[in-house]
Amino acid sequence: MRQVAILLMAMILPGGVAAAQEKPAAAQPPPTVQPAPAASATPEASPAPGLKAPPQAKSRAEYQAYQDATQLKDAAALETAANSFADKYKDSDLRFLLYCRVMSLYQTAGQAEKAISMGRKALALNPDDPATLAQIGTLLSEQTRDTDLDRLERLNEAMRDSQRALQTVDSDLVLPPDSPPARVEQIKNLVRVAAYGTIGNVALVKGNFAEAEKNLKQAIDLSAGNPDVVSWLRYAIALDQQKKYPEAMAAANKALELSPPGSPEATWSKQEHDRLMSLTGTQAK
Repeated sequence: MRQVAILLMAMILPGGVAAAQEKPAAAQPPPTVQPAPAASATPEASPAPGLKAPPQAKSRAEYQAYQDATQLKDAAALETAANSFADKYKDSDLRFLLYCRVMSLYQTAGQAEKAISMGRKALALNPDDPATLAQIGTLLSEQTRDTDLDRLERLNEAMRDSQRALQTVDSDLVLPPDSPPARVEQIKNLVRVAAYGTIGNVALVKGNFAEAEKNLKQAIDLSAGNPDVVSWLRYAIALDQQKKYPEAMAAANKALELSPPGSPEATWSKQEHDRLMSLTGTQAK
């Protein structure tokens, strides 16, 4: 599900933030460096049903400080800038957007724990944002190991975040007010795919195989146009553990079909396929 979460944030983050006061007529964020969910300074602009009003800067200085920070492409540098911004503008709604941006950069850089830390900072400022909730849930579920001393706490946090994302996806998504309905629905769908996938993964890890099957099937059905090999593999394992061998074999075959040759996913899918073969003694059609 990591690919789904990355795609989700890539779609959420583009956009600019405008100053609500003293906005210079020519001041527009560069189109190729768009770090945060879009916002509007136009007073009459209102969000579409199901969207939250995007945040605004309260002054030109705040707006400029935010824009300066978002030009940074290094995650550590942006984290430092985001912390400085948060210290200076303690009531700014744009703090949330900066921490979302840092989270995304850390995840892209493969620093999952730093991404989780930044996501938690973002959620402390906007606890109902469905995209961030789904992102953190995915990261926690996929980065928690059996040897982690706080394993159960992390898995429970991933479950809570994902369940909350499903509850708020139709009411708290931050997007530009003029977002096309098709784009809004696409992003909502990605939130749901990530959330159901995480809930299914956590249930699988905890041994609740029926719950895992149900939620992973939800994620698979919602992502039919862009199938995810990991979801299919986990689905096969959930079915296998319930002795639903024909359905598990079909899912394992689908995972094999979707796996890039030579990838870890291909190896894991082949292992599950071979396990099912040894249990049933039959070749999947």
